[in-house]
Amino acid sequence: MNSSKAEPLFTFSYSDFKGKLAQIPLGIWLFALIVFAGSLYLFPQGGFDWRNDIGPGARHWWPAPWDEGLILAPWGAMILSPLGGLPDRIATAFTNGLSVIIFALVARRLGGPAWIAIPVLISPAGYWLFQNGQTEWLVLTGLLFLNGFDLLFLMLKPQVAIGVLIPRLKRSGDRWKQYLLPGIVVFAVSLVIWPLWPLKIIEIAPVLTAGTWNSALWPWGIPLGIFFLWYSWKTTEDRWAVAATPFLFPYLNLPNYLGMLIALASRWPKLSIFIWGIMWMAGLGFTFL
Repeated sequence: MNSSKAEPLFTFSYSDFKGKLAQIPLGIWLFALIVFAGSLYLFPQGGFDWRNDIGPGARHWWPAPWDEGLILAPWGAMILSPLGGLPDRIATAFTNGLSVIIFALVARRLGGPAWIAIPVLISPAGYWLFQNGQTEWLVLTGLLFLNGFDLLFLMLKPQVAIGVLIPRLKRSGDRWKQYLLPGIVVFAVSLVIWPLWPLKIIEIAPVLTAGTWNSALWPWGIPLGIFFLWYSWKTTEDRWAVAATPFLFPYLNLPNYLGMLIALASRWPKLSIFIWGIMWMAGLGFTFL
């Protein structure tokens, strides 16, 4: 199913988004509430990454959020700044609960059932996201609309889903310049507000790639990534481009794979549940036997 083809380009309104929220099943809202409450209980000091990097970077979005360890395009820190003003415990709980809603919306956007977001997040990658208060939800928000500003969200962590630029450029047809313009303008303005900020991120990159938490399949995953990217161009489906992206970057932490997981699980929900069950049975077996 290619739901993205059915959605007109360059159209997004609050009423559209409100309608999408209204279509989210009650069970998803309840699970988001459970995640919120569970995060308050399990992470009384807040998520590890939130309290050490994301929160401080959000509070110091200007002049240099990267000095606080936040490795995002600086407008991401600005977007997160209201959460940065909250206690780390509450901010982590809020961002974790919001992750559930956004992942459910992405699953629907890609033609799958909203409930598939639950098993995707009840996974090792999902637990890592919750434990650290990570912000994949902010990046994947860019999959929910298609008006040029989507790229500003996808660029925050390009290793998650930036590959969708390929099918979206093809779908934009003769309007490809119009599609790219908002991202180009905001990027240019960001260089005025945060001069040479990409160089600051590049300076930190070697620390990330050498870290023990680097879970990238680079370079062995490149052939698979290229195949998925080619297939996304052929079909113009976002799904395959999202699946391709993690294989094409030399740095990923475990939550960065969640975009790929929700993209594939929304295509094959029943098979995904089967694999999910086998994974947990095997894990429990190794733990207790």
